[in-house]
Amino acid sequence: MNMHRLTIMLFALYPGPVFSAFCGSDSLLTLTNADHAYPNWSPDGTQIVFTSDMLDGNHEIYLMNADGSNVLRLTGYRWDDFSPVWSPDGRSIVFGSIRRNGKHDVYLMDSDSSNIQNVTNNPTSLDNHPKFTPDGTKIVFKSSRNTPRHRPEERYNYKISEMNLDGTGLKRLTYCPEGWDSYPSVSPDGSKLLWRRIVPINHSDSGNSEIFVANRDGSNPRNLTGNPGFDGYPAWSPNGKHIIFSSTRCQHDTHLPPGLFIMDASGLHTRRITESAAGVADIRPWFSPDGREIVFNRIYIKENRTEIVRMNLDDPTY
Repeated sequence: MNMHRLTIMLFALYPGPVFSAFCGSDSLLTLTNADHAYPNWSPDGTQIVFTSDMLDGNHEIYLMNADGSNVLRLTGYRWDDFSPVWSPDGRSIVFGSIRRNGKHDVYLMDSDSSNIQNVTNNPTSLDNHPKFTPDGTKIVFKSSRNTPRHRPEERYNYKISEMNLDGTGLKRLTYCPEGWDSYPSVSPDGSKLLWRRIVPINHSDSGNSEIFVANRDGSNPRNLTGNPGFDGYPAWSPNGKHIIFSSTRCQHDTHLPPGLFIMDASGLHTRRITESAAGVADIRPWFSPDGREIVFNRIYIKENRTEIVRMNLDDPTY
C-alpha cells in the first residue's frame, strides 16, 4: 500500500452563491510550485481524488476529504499517474499512467491504493482519460489504437473505446476519420455518450474543440456546441439533465483562457458559471454527487500553477 498522510490544506470551502466573476481570494489556498489537477468527487461526497506533483515533481494520485483536509498519497512511482476517477460503488479508482516505460495506459486499483492492475497494456496505442460507466461494469477511455500514425510527426488520432474492467470486450465507439476524441463519459442513465472532439478546419492540421453527444453505442453523434471558441472538458450533472464544460465563448477578447459554463443536455440554455480573465483558465469541472457543488481546476498560466477549487452552485436542480 502506498498511502502517505500529508498535513496540508489544498483549498478552502467557498460558501457563497455563484456570481459572474471569479471566487473571492478566500476560496483558495495556494501551494507554490505544485500542480493539483483532475479533481473527482467520491460517490458519497466525502472525499476527492486528484493528481498532484506536490512532493517531488512527479505526478501521483492523492486523496483528501472534501474540505481539503487529511491528504493521502495513494501512488508512488517513478512515472506519472494522472486523471483518477472513482467507481460508482466507491471501491475502485481508474486512472491513466505512463508507468510502463512512458507508455500511456489505463490502470485500475482499489480505493485504498492496493491491487493496481494495468487493464490496457497495448504496445501500439496510447490509452488514457478513463471513466467508469454508471453501472460500474465497463470503462470508457480515449485510445489511439486502430488509428496509427504514418509518420512520426503526425499527431495521434484518438477515438473513444470501452472495455470490461479486466480489459476484455474492447469496443470502439467513435469513428470520425479526422476528428480527435477525448474526455468521454456515459450519462447517469446509461443511454448517452459524451465527449470532446477536435473538429478539423478546412482539412488542415488545425481544429476547433467542440462537445459531442451520441447514443451509448456511439451512433447518431451530434455537436452540442458548434461555437468558434474552445469548448471542452464536459461532464454530466448527477441527474443527467445538464452538462458542465469549459469554454472561451461569450468573450470580447477571444484570446482569453476559458471559463466554466453549464448547458442543458440538449445543448440549449447555456449559462456562465465562472468569468474568464487574462492569465487564468478554469477547466476539468466535476459535479458533487448531490449536484449542488462543483470542483474544478483553476490554472494560473504565467505562474505555471494549477489549483483545485470547490464552488457552490445557485441552482439545486442539477
